[in-house]
Amino acid sequence: MKISIIITAYNVGKYIERAVKSVLSQTYKNIEVVIVDDCSTDNTYDLIVGLAHKDDRIKIILHDENKGAGWSRRDGINACTGDYFITVDGDDWLDESFIESLVRKAEETGADIISGGITVNKEGGYWEKTCYGDIICEGEDKVLKFWGEKIVFMNNKIIKRELHDKVPYCTRRFIEDTPTIIPMLWHANMVAYTEDTGYHYRMN
Repeated sequence: MKISIIITAYNVGKYIERAVKSVLSQTYKNIEVVIVDDCSTDNTYDLIVGLAHKDDRIKIILHDENKGAGWSRRDGINACTGDYFITVDGDDWLDESFIESLVRKAEETGADIISGGITVNKEGGYWEKTCYGDIICEGEDKVLKFWGEKIVFMNNKIIKRELHDKVPYCTRRFIEDTPTIIPMLWHANMVAYTEDTGYHYRMN
């Protein structure tokens, strides 16, 4: 099973190396990394190129104008070749076993979407972990469980690539993940959750 990791980056020179290195160091090795630079004006692109020279699993997409997160993610997913994909913001990072834990659950269940929890990292070193537990949702619960809980979040999930063909990523600049993930959840055969909170979201 091949996993495509889509990293979107815009002026994240302070953080991008940690983000990329966290996915390259995953214990699960059958991955590709698609980095979309959305016309950064700082040193983000130079850092990405330097990392790509050291690891041929990295593919770079460079926008010639700033298009926003929606277009960046759509372009990255369109270019990926994995069985599943996951989106990562350029200032976030993953624990090294996060992808492996999601893949293990995918192999156990055959679910189209597998979600971990999330660790929200705040300024001053504060953090908060949240997860749904180890459960499987089918039918209306695929959407209701997601919408009714605290984690209305897309990035902590591996998603079957074919779902993007049914629900192309929303190209809005803001709040672009909600109109994408809700219909994806609906179309999925089932949604499996793990207790792994290894996706680190940086709250700036």
